[in-house]
Amino acid sequence: MGGERDGDEQRAAVGDRSAVAARMLRRFEGEAE
Repeated sequence: MGGERDGDEQRAAVGDRSAVAARMLRRFEGEAE
């Protein structure tokens, strides 16, 4: 039980991180134009 939950939390953390990175990339691209 605990292992599966930890995996889900790690997956969510990675998803949040990639979403933030994508948002930052878009912001940088917008400033560059």
